[in-house]
Amino acid sequence: MMLVSLAGPGANFLLAVVGAVLLGIFHASADLQYILYYFMVLNVWLAVFNLLPLPPLDGSKILAGILPGRQEWLYQLERYGFPILFLLIFFGFLTPILTFFASPIIELFAVLAGFIARLPL
Repeated sequence: MMLVSLAGPGANFLLAVVGAVLLGIFHASADLQYILYYFMVLNVWLAVFNLLPLPPLDGSKILAGILPGRQEWLYQLERYGFPILFLLIFFGFLTPILTFFASPIIELFAVLAGFIARLPL
């Protein structure tokens, strides 16, 4: 279950890397740069969001796979996952959390794009 749950965020991180590489390769076109940068940022945000340890997100299943023993409490929390998630989004508690975790990753991918842009291709 944990490996299956890692597939979604892993795919988002892989797409963000592809976006960063393409951003570095196509650094001459301003419009394409804009699209690729936000493609990269969106995929990082989706990956970080999906890694939150709240049911029904994949992060809760990853947490259940990491913790020892049975996690019945986590499965009981699953029925309240959507309302909790909705309240966190509605009241704006989720944005600072996502920004805290996503910003360093976005910066890392921007550095990767800058490195690729300086390569003699």
